[in-house]
Amino acid sequence: MEEVVAAGWDTEAEDSSGCAPLHLAAGRGHVEGVRLLLRCGASTEHRQSGRGDKTPLQLASEAGHAEAVRELLSGGADTGVTDSCCKTPLIVAAEEGHIAVVLLLVGASMYWDPFKRLSATPLEAPRRYTLLHVAARRGEGEVVR
Repeated sequence: MEEVVAAGWDTEAEDSSGCAPLHLAAGRGHVEGVRLLLRCGASTEHRQSGRGDKTPLQLASEAGHAEAVRELLSGGADTGVTDSCCKTPLIVAAEEGHIAVVLLLVGASMYWDPFKRLSATPLEAPRRYTLLHVAARRGEGEVVR
């Protein structure tokens, strides 16, 4: 991969579904690919065009790929970014019941207050639910704990 980038290939080039290479690696949990792409300068904040406006961190969080999430966070990924549905990576991980990802994101978030509802933070869903509302509503007992 490094040779391909060195030859001039664009790390932000999108495929027909609007995904850059880092989206694909992160969304599929390919940790070594995530590392290589970050080392080659791929942006953690590139948004998937036309399909939810998601970043690689959002795709990895949604799929429950904790190690890919860890690499993206180490690469400076923004935990407060929202997709076209106004959901943060933390909200999506909680909705899907990915406890390991939730714990990583909570640890990386400067907004951690599971009961806060007064201002928009990465812990709130579009309807002003807190992380606790989302997890309880979806029956995710581990996330609630």
